[in-house]
Amino acid sequence: MTAKWLFFEAALLALLFAAAPSHPFSSSRARAADRVQFPAREDPPVKGTIEISRTTVEPSSVTLSPPTCGTATVQVFASRGTFTDNPNVTVSLSVFSSDPSTVEVAIGQSSRSQNITESTANFEFEVCARKGAGHVVLKSVITGWSPKDKFDVAAPGAGADVAEITVKN
Repeated sequence: MTAKWLFFEAALLALLFAAAPSHPFSSSRARAADRVQFPAREDPPVKGTIEISRTTVEPSSVTLSPPTCGTATVQVFASRGTFTDNPNVTVSLSVFSSDPSTVEVAIGQSSRSQNITESTANFEFEVCARKGAGHVVLKSVITGWSPKDKFDVAAPGAGADVAEITVKN
């Protein structure tokens, strides 16, 4: 071999080793990808739920004479999901049925709204004897809430949205 050839071979080897990857299976493209920063994966936000958890009336009976009233309490449970907002909820209470059909009660302010700042909130309604003797079934319903994009209304458990009051003479 001539000196010219040895010089050429040494120069060629120097160029090859300078461009060669440090790991035999990596490439210059892979090394460039190592420097790319990808954002952390974020799970989509989970909506909270609002649900009537209990409806009660105390006392369970009222009288026409003398006229008396009871207090219906609707307990609402709020699960916030991944949000920290306090939902504003509107609950309505109405007569669902009566036996006999001539029995009537008066519900003072049949719709109430409030912010739920804890896991539960109580909505209270005055229920007064009005006419006839018998049984009245009251039904509570969530009629409004906000923010709607962060909360859904869940169906109440069996019997959680109804309460019964007895009207006596």
